[in-house]
Amino acid sequence: MLNQPSPRTIYIIISLVIIILAPIIVLIFPLFSVETFHFDKGQIVRIPLVENFYLVAIAFITLIIGVLTLAFKRNSITYILSGVLCVMFFGLIYVSTIGYTIIHKDYIVLQNIAMSEKYEWNDISDVLYEYEVGEFGIYYFLTKDGREFSIAENGKFGRDETREIAHIINLKKINFEKRQIE
Repeated sequence: MLNQPSPRTIYIIISLVIIILAPIIVLIFPLFSVETFHFDKGQIVRIPLVENFYLVAIAFITLIIGVLTLAFKRNSITYILSGVLCVMFFGLIYVSTIGYTIIHKDYIVLQNIAMSEKYEWNDISDVLYEYEVGEFGIYYFLTKDGREFSIAENGKFGRDETREIAHIINLKKINFEKRQIE
């Protein structure tokens, strides 16, 4: 019995391992989920929402709190609390896979927890691209029925993706304006 590690030590070590691995997983999981769960060959760009990173971080914080509660006190209330926090962890991880933006050859999808919008390229009348030299730009889309939405560029937009979007805009005969911000 004296040579066995105490349950408190085991739970503290588990929480420390989670604390060490959590930042890496927080940075990788939203990208991984969008690239695997929402992959389609015709897609040009798949972008996870920034909120997804926050949701994964909050999920790991709840998991760490759940494990640490067991490290300091183990009774029926703490087991229930830890179980609830563990369920919250999995729920938040699932919710973090829901939000994404996809630019496809045939359509654009904007999805978050509360809404999902899909715009066909034929429904878009105007595209405005604003950028600063050396910075990422923003695409502003205007649909034929007057709705507006924007997609900010990030590291997922390279030359090939930008060319593909410009090619689709030219092919669909959509009004395109490129504007440099000073």
